[in-house]
Amino acid sequence: MFPCVYEPHNDYWIDPNQYDWLLEKMPGMLRYMRGRRAALPTKPEIRHARQSDPLDGLLWQASFQDHTDEPVERWLMLSGLIDGNEATLLPAIVPGPRKPLSGSGPYEIRVEDAAGHIIARAAVGLDTDSEDIWPFSVTVPISEEPSRIVLTNGGTVLAEMRASPGLAAPEFRSHRPGDTYRAEEPLEWDGGTAEGQTYTVRFTPDGENWTTLAVLLRQSSFIPDPATLLPGGSAAFEIIAHDGVAERSVRLPVEIEVPLAPLAAWPEESEMLEVGDAAGFVFNVPLDAESLNAVTLLANGVTVPHRANLDPSGMVLHIAPELPEADVSYVASVDSRLRARDGRALTDDLSIRFFANAPASVSQTPAWNPDREKMTDERPHLPSPNEQASPNSLAGSAEVGDGEITLELDEPATLPLRILHCEIEADEIMRLIMDFETPYAQIEIDMTKEKGDLFRARAAHGPEGEGGIPDGWYLSLNNGLVSASGRLGEAGEAIGFVLTGECPPPV
Repeated sequence: MFPCVYEPHNDYWIDPNQYDWLLEKMPGMLRYMRGRRAALPTKPEIRHARQSDPLDGLLWQASFQDHTDEPVERWLMLSGLIDGNEATLLPAIVPGPRKPLSGSGPYEIRVEDAAGHIIARAAVGLDTDSEDIWPFSVTVPISEEPSRIVLTNGGTVLAEMRASPGLAAPEFRSHRPGDTYRAEEPLEWDGGTAEGQTYTVRFTPDGENWTTLAVLLRQSSFIPDPATLLPGGSAAFEIIAHDGVAERSVRLPVEIEVPLAPLAAWPEESEMLEVGDAAGFVFNVPLDAESLNAVTLLANGVTVPHRANLDPSGMVLHIAPELPEADVSYVASVDSRLRARDGRALTDDLSIRFFANAPASVSQTPAWNPDREKMTDERPHLPSPNEQASPNSLAGSAEVGDGEITLELDEPATLPLRILHCEIEADEIMRLIMDFETPYAQIEIDMTKEKGDLFRARAAHGPEGEGGIPDGWYLSLNNGLVSASGRLGEAGEAIGFVLTGECPPPV
């Protein structure tokens, strides 16, 4: 556990809470070790390094990924504290290979089998004299059963640990082989009688790739985090009992039944959503982007256009109205059509209620209303190449569609919009041409739907962009009302837009 202090995010995984806990508890552990050594005789002698009651409140569950590169060998991480001719060993744990900590001499740590043969050895310690107490850690490969771990300096034994005859393989009592394991169920087992015995819990979905869920457990029960349990054809748990030197293990083949479920949601019930933010859910596994049609958004009980997309991990679902309005009660709902990438479906429908701040407008233009009088296009109409050939097209005429567009600038800006042309095939909009005026220029955008869920947008004499539904792009038509979202420009400098309006009347 000491390497976590020095390399918390390099070779060892430790979550922020456990890391903060370790930093808080380490001084107490060092004080205990120092006090314990102060009470010992000054003459070096053989001592058994066993965990006793004063450490019980200082050890906590930790977890890390198993990165063993050579499955034929077993790796032991040996660690402890050294203060001159005094030393204390900590229980050995079984990670993958690790870089040594605290130098390579002049102390030596050895691992012996039951016959006293050395099966692994390594040099540890600082190269120069030090009056400080310092921790060490070294990882060694072994192929035989260890029986004794000993730390020496110039032939003098400073500390040792021996395997306990009471160490036995655990026996599961909560589940039997082949049982279905359901989320939040505790794993329970019976252990042996070894002094200072601890447990490691591991899991595999396929019988090959193992993940360590917890180490240094003193109790004979554990509730796995459902987010770590993926279904698979050869799912199994493994409990490893340790006495600080040797280990005994048992495996439990199971069927995994962990439902797709949210771990968190925001904002809180009926809270305000700030401009540019989105409501969301965090799930226990990555979601299938093709199932986001399970998301709906209601505004005062009426379905409204919305954006639903996933973050890069696929586990965070963002939901936001296309055009947020003040004093409107929104309800974001997710039904059972939502699926995880591994095929799991949402079992219980989800919903969250919130309010949203409307984006500030750059002008005092009244909000767009589909019932107000249409604007007249005083400029020549830009015809579509397919306008004459497609009887299903809604072509432009002397009248244009009316709407509004919101630009995602430093301060979101909402502007009046003219929809010049809508091209429709089989009740699906395939092309949209619109323009709007800013204080600096008049901008025209041509947006098309390509094969699959790919969309492209191009500003006349300006930037272009393309993207898919997972990136927040869409182009849809509902009862003559068109809505769209996209981005123009290169990554890092792109400007997003969201628009809603009416297509021009048919010719």
